[in-house]
Amino acid sequence: LTLVVSPLLALISEQATRTNSFGIPSTFITSATSRDTRAWIEGSLAMASQPYQLPCKMLFVTPERVALDSFQSLVADLSASGLLSLFAIDEAHCMSEWGHDFRPHYAELGVLHDIAPEVPVLAASGTAPPRVRRDVGSMLLGDASKFHLVAESFDRPNLTYVVRPKESDVEDDIAALIATSFAAESGIVYCLTTRDAERVTERLAESGIAAAHYHGGMSLADRAKAQEAWSSGETPVLCTTVAFGLGIDKLDVRFVIHHSLPMSLEGYYQQSGRAGRDGKSATCVLFYKPQDLVRAEKVQSSTVVEHPAVDESPDAPPILHRNREFQIKDQLDDIKQFCLATSCRRAHVLNHFGEFDPPRVQASPCCDVCSPQLAPTPRAEPPPKPRAGRRTTSGSRRARPRRRASPALITPDDLGSSGVRGPASIPHALRVLDSARQAIATRRGIKPAHVFSKAALLDLARRQPSTMDELQAMASIPNKKAALYGGEIIEVLSRL
Repeated sequence: LTLVVSPLLALISEQATRTNSFGIPSTFITSATSRDTRAWIEGSLAMASQPYQLPCKMLFVTPERVALDSFQSLVADLSASGLLSLFAIDEAHCMSEWGHDFRPHYAELGVLHDIAPEVPVLAASGTAPPRVRRDVGSMLLGDASKFHLVAESFDRPNLTYVVRPKESDVEDDIAALIATSFAAESGIVYCLTTRDAERVTERLAESGIAAAHYHGGMSLADRAKAQEAWSSGETPVLCTTVAFGLGIDKLDVRFVIHHSLPMSLEGYYQQSGRAGRDGKSATCVLFYKPQDLVRAEKVQSSTVVEHPAVDESPDAPPILHRNREFQIKDQLDDIKQFCLATSCRRAHVLNHFGEFDPPRVQASPCCDVCSPQLAPTPRAEPPPKPRAGRRTTSGSRRARPRRRASPALITPDDLGSSGVRGPASIPHALRVLDSARQAIATRRGIKPAHVFSKAALLDLARRQPSTMDELQAMASIPNKKAALYGGEIIEVLSRL
């Protein structure tokens, strides 16, 4: 019997289903398992004295199950009968307080080696930097030197990393980015909170992009429905929190966008790594602003109380809480340095995981630092009108025009060996329409958003109406604005 410890119920169910499909009899015991089923599995295991009497070859459980005295007794009995062949710890980085998904019960899994020291232990993780690997070895075997490390490179050469400034209307920027650079492609938008995920989904839907949200506040049935629609391609875009992703193996994900700052560089690597699993080019875009660091720290710090560290009770000395807070700050600083990097972002990621001599051959443009043509093209909006009483004479302070990023992004597939962008009708139309919007706004002394919203501009670029009737039929264009600006927009579109 192989005992597999895995962190999430949904992941355990998926793993058991997959191993059964490979012809390996597998089952699981979780809080979702009925009492009768659990009693039958545990009873069958307890009664077995020969391998052929076991009800399964692989048993999946959560770390919380392992912590139960009754389950530890069962493990001891199986060990005494010589029926245990392997302990496998999945997502082993959850054991370390330095890991990005620390789970207190994971840190207690060393009890398995104490109960059955003769049984080999396999710890698997895709996001464990050197200090986490040392922690895992020490916690499972009591001595990190007893572990034999088998590691592949963390390099994902088909992924391109881009960091973009995050503005107040970031949802519009994300909608424009998806429509212009990833139309009809499968992708994930990661958000910090459930509210963010729902808001981004609504904005994408308003822009004509098929999207669904997925987060821990939804019922199991609703989550399963959203995941199935995304996995099947019915809904190309999924807006989610970190509750989604473990065990997901969809191959054709072409982009991963982070609406909010990830909690750690390991977390970012894991989430962005869900793109391009088919080996084809994919793009990872992170929207960053310094204020997100404060917001992320507040969210992370709240987990110090909700999920106290090992041996930490609610009445534990404050020093323990401060230690965890220090670790949170350290993890956030890692992702901050990635966002502010002035050298290769890919090398920054690889260095974090202990690789200091990454491969030189890349299948795709590396990042926006190494390939400046991947960076968003800045454009200047007209300065806001001066407020009443503000000095605007020569020599006085004036409001500086904001420099915004163009919603279009040059993706790896748009680049040839010369780095010149290939033809793209929607991005071109969007740039022309935005110039027209700027001109109208300047002429009338209003903000560009008061002419057309970004969502409406994107809809125009996608539909490109050729008559006033077609323009007036668009739900994103109010009748009043169609009457005011429609003629000029139709003329601009006719010249494309």
